[in-house]
Amino acid sequence: MDRPHVSLCALTLAVALAGCAGSGELSVDEAAAPDGGEAVDDAAAPPTDALAAGDGAEPDAGEAPDADGAAPDAAHVAPDAATPDAAPPDAAPPDAAPPDAAVPDAGPPPACVPSRQACDDDTRCCGDLMCGRTTLGRVCCGGDGASCATPNGEDCCGDLLCVGGRCQPAGAGAPDFQAPYACGQRWTYSHHAAEVRRALDFVRADGGPTDDEPTLASAAGVARRRQEPGGAGNYIVIDHGDGWQTYHFHLSDFLVPDGAWVAQGQPVGLVGSTGASSGPHLHYEQLRHGAGQVVAIDGDSLAPYPGRYFERDLVSRNACDGPRPYMTWGADRPVHEAPSLDARVLVTLRGPTPILVVCQRRGQVVDAEGYTNDWWSLLRDQGGWLSNIYIDDPAARLPDVPECE
Repeated sequence: MDRPHVSLCALTLAVALAGCAGSGELSVDEAAAPDGGEAVDDAAAPPTDALAAGDGAEPDAGEAPDADGAAPDAAHVAPDAATPDAAPPDAAPPDAAPPDAAVPDAGPPPACVPSRQACDDDTRCCGDLMCGRTTLGRVCCGGDGASCATPNGEDCCGDLLCVGGRCQPAGAGAPDFQAPYACGQRWTYSHHAAEVRRALDFVRADGGPTDDEPTLASAAGVARRRQEPGGAGNYIVIDHGDGWQTYHFHLSDFLVPDGAWVAQGQPVGLVGSTGASSGPHLHYEQLRHGAGQVVAIDGDSLAPYPGRYFERDLVSRNACDGPRPYMTWGADRPVHEAPSLDARVLVTLRGPTPILVVCQRRGQVVDAEGYTNDWWSLLRDQGGWLSNIYIDDPAARLPDVPECE
């Protein structure tokens, strides 16, 4: 029986294929590294020998059997198989703001720096304030004669004290006391011979009622509520600074909280007859360091005191001229450049603040804290407009303030 004829080419090809199959080359599954590293990329490109076999005619199964069966199929390892997408090394990072991107506009700086706020040589302080030193450090504060509103003089520069709402040196004199009742009213006064204090009792002399009439602060200061049922009744003590005080006895009611800063001319209580009193009247005193002083109004002494009513009387000039004193209520009240919420904020009043109102006018309607009002007040010291909603008065239009022209 004749042996089958095998050509030298066929024998050579068979040997080559058998050597490839037994060479130890990894299969595709084995080539996948556990950490997903670079071995995955190597598997995507089969060895050169495998590519050569794939490029030629597929060997006849009868002519070139390998030890394991068929040789690795080129279809299992596509030479151009796509690998998972990866960003090229020069790919742009996610969008980021360019280095010269504009910073959001924080708005214009305040027009001026208010009292007791830090300052430097370039600071423009509000109103008649200047940049100086107080117990708070270097802040905007008042010079001699400037308005102030702190009992310890924190808003007065240097060694000046806040006395009756004005900055002045210690011992420079009494505050500019005004009559303790409303502008234009005429009251008569007397001093009882049995009274050991230098007090005066006041009653109306112009036909108006005395009972429940407001009594006003003679000068700015801190108001304290007191009660003495067998003597002074309900009464207010106002500390004006530098040891000066005024007393208002026999009140039917209080109109300010205990410890409130009050402006000159601000109502502090209602005249009554509480305590040791025979009828409605205002018992009024001025003291310095606890010692009674002769009462002086508008710089003029009222001595010698008359012994009975209607011998002498006095017409009040309290809060008659210039801006009217009021208080704000609440916190963070904005003062605008114009009577509109859209106008620039000049300064923010951080808490209840004494203010002086020059005039008022209608502007943008404001709805806040359950109230609606379109009246705005021009403030003297802040130089801007405040909605009347934030002024401590029940009237929408302040009754004693003129309309701005």
